[in-house]
Amino acid sequence: NENLKAVTVVGGTLQDGVFDFSGLPNLTRIAYKALEYCEKMTTLKLGTKIVHLGDGFALYATALTTIYCERTTPPTIGTGDYTNDNVDNNFANMTLANVYVPSASLASYQAAAGWKNLPLKGQ
Repeated sequence: NENLKAVTVVGGTLQDGVFDFSGLPNLTRIAYKALEYCEKMTTLKLGTKIVHLGDGFALYATALTTIYCERTTPPTIGTGDYTNDNVDNNFANMTLANVYVPSASLASYQAAAGWKNLPLKGQ
């Protein structure tokens, strides 16, 4: 919704285009199409416990330019109907410029399905 200003989800927030899951220590998965049509979301922050991103998890999040992923092991990324069984299609409608991952894990992300073709940067 274009009038939505902020959402708080027990430690995670969506405000000014930034969806921050890093404050949710028990969250391990972002469900299939969970952030679909979040057209104003520009930044996504994923905490250390996120192990899986569902098929089409951010489908049509067209303004998404930056992802921060704190996990040292790359989360798996789902495939299915919404990605035509191609993991890279999860990011097809985004304008990603930066995907920040732990510096020590950069090589792992560069080799991981769904991550390897993204603009990865260590931090």
